[in-house]
This record gives sequence, C-alpha cells and structure tokens, in this order.
Amino acid sequence: MENNVVELKNKKLRGGFPFKIYATDCGGDFPIHGAIFDGGVWRIATWTNDLKAYRDSVDSDLDIIDVNNKYEDFKIDDKVIVWNHDSNTYKRYFAGINSDGKPLAFMHGSTSWSNADSTYIEWDYCERWVDE
Repeated sequence: MENNVVELKNKKLRGGFPFKIYATDCGGDFPIHGAIFDGGVWRIATWTNDLKAYRDSVDSDLDIIDVNNKYEDFKIDDKVIVWNHDSNTYKRYFAGINSDGKPLAFMHGSTSWSNADSTYIEWDYCERWVDE
C-alpha cells in the first residue's frame, strides 16, 4: 500500500461539517478513511488522494478543502447578507463555498434542512449577519 501523508492543518470540509481522519493508507481509489459528523451522528467517509469525496464530482460538500479563505469560520446555515457587484443585498443562509472560493447561499432564504435538493446560488460577496 502507498504511504500517503495528508496534512490536515488548515483543512475543513467544503460543507463545514466536523470530520476526523482515521487512516491515509488504505489503498484503492479512496485510500483516506474517516468520519463526518452529520445529523447528530458520526458517519463513515472516504476520500481520494486529491481529498475528493467522489471521484468524478466537480465539487461536493464532503470534499476536504483549504480554509485559507475569508469564509473559513462560516458554517452551513449561518445567517448571511449576500450581493453581487451590481445588485441589492439579500438575507440568506450560508451554503458553503465553491472550488474557486466563492460563497454560496441557499436560494430564497431556505436552509439545508428545508432545501432538500440543495439548490444554492454563487455570490460575489458574503458577510455574516449580525443580529441587532
């Protein structure tokens, strides 16, 4: 088996879920094994050497990504204000970031719980909502 070294410092799941890595040398297409905390329980998970949850997927909320971005402390369903360079601001719920580091927000004020098909929109700007 190949000996893979995965540096997890400054890493998180794209979707913001807590996760653990148990092994990085399991072989096959998904040699990295661990668990994701979702729905109140730890669920078994695996990743490719490129830290992707699905081999053919462009982006997934379960991919391991760098957190060296300004959204690293945001969690899924955090209240946010979003806007594009030429638009009004909108109250939304944070849905993660895409592979280019752009913020995503659920459509029409829905949340991960109410948005079963995970429909979200990419925005140019996103700030955490501060309750007044």
